[in-house]
Amino acid sequence: MALINKDDNVFHLSHDHDNKLHVEKHWQPNIIHNRNWDTGPEDYYYIFEFRQGEVFDVIDLLEYFDNDYLSKLKQPDSSCYLVLSNTHEAFLYVIKHIYSGLVERYGIHPGNIILITGAFEAVQEVERVSKMFHNDPIKVELGMDFEYAAHCDLHYLITDRKKTFMKTLQNKHDKAFLNLNRRWRAHRPMFVALLKANKLLDKGLVSFGPSDDNKNWEGTWHILDAYTQSYPETYELLNKNKEQIVNMKPMYLDTEELVTNRARASSRDSWMYARTYFSLVSETHYFKDGEEHGIFFSEKLFKPIMFKHPFILIAPKGSLAATRSLGYKTFRELDLIDESYDNEPDDVKRMLMIIKETERLASLSGEELEDWLRKAQSICEFNFNLLWSKQDFYHRLNY
Repeated sequence: MALINKDDNVFHLSHDHDNKLHVEKHWQPNIIHNRNWDTGPEDYYYIFEFRQGEVFDVIDLLEYFDNDYLSKLKQPDSSCYLVLSNTHEAFLYVIKHIYSGLVERYGIHPGNIILITGAFEAVQEVERVSKMFHNDPIKVELGMDFEYAAHCDLHYLITDRKKTFMKTLQNKHDKAFLNLNRRWRAHRPMFVALLKANKLLDKGLVSFGPSDDNKNWEGTWHILDAYTQSYPETYELLNKNKEQIVNMKPMYLDTEELVTNRARASSRDSWMYARTYFSLVSETHYFKDGEEHGIFFSEKLFKPIMFKHPFILIAPKGSLAATRSLGYKTFRELDLIDESYDNEPDDVKRMLMIIKETERLASLSGEELEDWLRKAQSICEFNFNLLWSKQDFYHRLNY
């Protein structure tokens, strides 16, 4: 086995609006050490990290390796591979560019390309695009970089820094739920607006304020109207409460600076989980017609697992099933949370189901809440221990 650029810089490729390729050198990124490259004595790999798919339409591969290696990549029975890492994103559109820019333009055999992505549904897109190009599918791996980062944060904070987290699920809660938001992706203002309109906002700890995308209620309201116009009751409820919603002051919890992406966990965050008994996780993707769509897990899922917190996922259909595919338990076990929303394909209806379940959970009290907390602890401990002990963060999906 030889990872050709293991001891060299890995090139990170990006493509901006100027239609030019931008190249940065990353010294031994995580993928070098986290993935097992000892797959066979005759296998050779060359890695590119990339952000946008357009990079493959303009890249000159011979600036990075010689023509002999390129020739081997064209052979269907080759043991040489081109590895394309996009693990911090879940962009499905990039697959079309891989075929147009590498398979078609250079004649690389699709079986010699390995795409490592954060997109759970990449295989389905590869099948669609490969048929469109009348060619074989490329190889796909799921790379869980954010899960690995959470795993490392746990060990660093607890083992190296000797930090302790405030205990969760102790029935000393002044609020029911935690809902953290930074960027104004369409599902987040919609969900916060529904919390406000359903008189649930005061029952949780919620962050939502100006961020680096420069969006606000005034510029976002038409999106809420568009999504809810087929749901007259919801449309009417939101517009009846519009004045209160759009005039809400920014809501801050851990910081008043929401421009910086604070993806890494800190022991200072544990108070938010200790004061609440479940998380409403506003993941990166939600609407299937959004520019970015499909199941993808960022740090937002793994933080409640780190802090032993039950969670509801405000995410695409099937996200809880995807969570379980990684080995974690969800809270349908022991009938703690009604997770039927995860099977609902209609994005608005799924969100309304989440609101309804939030209302039910936020009303728990007395012995009923005590019993709920006791049962939830066992699942939270299981998930925490799994994250702590995980070793494999890369999963082959179609080969």
